[in-house]
Amino acid sequence: MSFSHNNTAPVARIVLFIIAVALAVILVLVATSSYGAGLSPDSVGYISIARQIAEGNGYVDRYGEDVAVWPPLYPFVLGVIQLLFSVDPLEATRFVNALAFGLNIALALWIVAQNLPLKFVFAAFLWLVFSLPLLQISVMAWSEPLFILFSLGWLISLNAYLSRTREREREREREREREQAFLCWQLSSHVLPR
Repeated sequence: MSFSHNNTAPVARIVLFIIAVALAVILVLVATSSYGAGLSPDSVGYISIARQIAEGNGYVDRYGEDVAVWPPLYPFVLGVIQLLFSVDPLEATRFVNALAFGLNIALALWIVAQNLPLKFVFAAFLWLVFSLPLLQISVMAWSEPLFILFSLGWLISLNAYLSRTREREREREREREREQAFLCWQLSSHVLPR
């Protein structure tokens, strides 16, 4: 998976990114405005742990028992938001997931924009922003939007690392070729008659 740098129509791409992120955030906030984020048994666990973190009780459930089966980052983020801004984790999920959805769209579009022409980026914009599965998980009080965000970030970081590694390897190969050419020249100047 190589992300080449495609610089055609950079202003159009930037505008498309901004519109995509804004639209994604607005969609989640509007979808959760009347009744809040959707809840499931997992959601109750996340909210409970976040409240316990904000109260200074550590990573425990509502019964005060240590928790080892829940993803730790999502409740931690919600607990810190409650601690810093006095926003209940149940309400904070709307904003955390809306932001995560917007950033997921931006990162996915960035990957597409690095590899494909603008018309495909626009098609990806429509497909991603109005993707029902992505929207459905983003309106729930679940950790998946944050997980997807970090997964996309990891893929982009991995690609950047591998690209730099490949470039360093190509540079070493060019250096070896120069050395071989110099040695051939040295050898030919001593072997061939003048």
